[in-house]
Amino acid sequence: MTVADEYSATAPLLPRASEEWSTTTLESPHHDFTDSNIDDDSQKAPPQGILPLNFQRVVQRNGITGTFVVDLDLQIPEELLAPISLSNPGERGRQNLFLQASNNVFNADVWTRRSQPSTSSELRKAAVTVRSTSSSYDLLQNELRLHIGSGTSCNLVIYTQSNLSLAIPSDLVGPVTLNVDSNSIYYSPSIRKRLITFGEEDGKRYCFLGDMKRENYTSRDAWQGSSISVTIAKSWGLGKLHMYALGEANPRPLIPRPPTEDSTESTCCVVV
Repeated sequence: MTVADEYSATAPLLPRASEEWSTTTLESPHHDFTDSNIDDDSQKAPPQGILPLNFQRVVQRNGITGTFVVDLDLQIPEELLAPISLSNPGERGRQNLFLQASNNVFNADVWTRRSQPSTSSELRKAAVTVRSTSSSYDLLQNELRLHIGSGTSCNLVIYTQSNLSLAIPSDLVGPVTLNVDSNSIYYSPSIRKRLITFGEEDGKRYCFLGDMKRENYTSRDAWQGSSISVTIAKSWGLGKLHMYALGEANPRPLIPRPPTEDSTESTCCVVV
């Protein structure tokens, strides 16, 4: 990558006080440093015709493609819930949404929402884990678009062994941990402007998206807002991470992969 590249693969380290720590020009805690030109659809309703679910678990040997709407107010009888695998290192107890493509990739839109009105300012947090273990070659790419509805937040955990394109709300604020063995990470302009990297070693980056001081952030355990953890394990293609905001162009789009017979549409959702 050259200096002339439009997008940078490196987020700024600790900023000067006049840049990230200033609070005099901020209008709200969830719209700091947001580009008003980005057409972010996070606050729109999920697509019609898709039934919301909760505690959904989809594990397939082939690819997973679809739109998943998580309703945090939806109560599901225990007898209807799929059993979790205690031997699976990716399952940390019952998740509001768990997706795993064992021999292929995922291409998913994930929406969080609440169906019941709330008088409390406290956010309901969705636990979402998405995994793929395909490491065939460079052209394979996972795609995830996260849409966070009003009154909700999301703890998103992603594990893969191949390329990942991740789109998030343009106003998302919270801690971000990136563990990318290849250290090939590309940010769009809006992400690069808002992401503070506090530490980096051997492809692992400890970051915060937005104004940590304004949000009075102290720890993940105490944080009500969203958080993101991405792991791209070393594989044949030394997987790359492309991170950008919804409505923004992918900073380094990969060559589209052709459809394969192995790609399976999830039967638990309406496929886009």
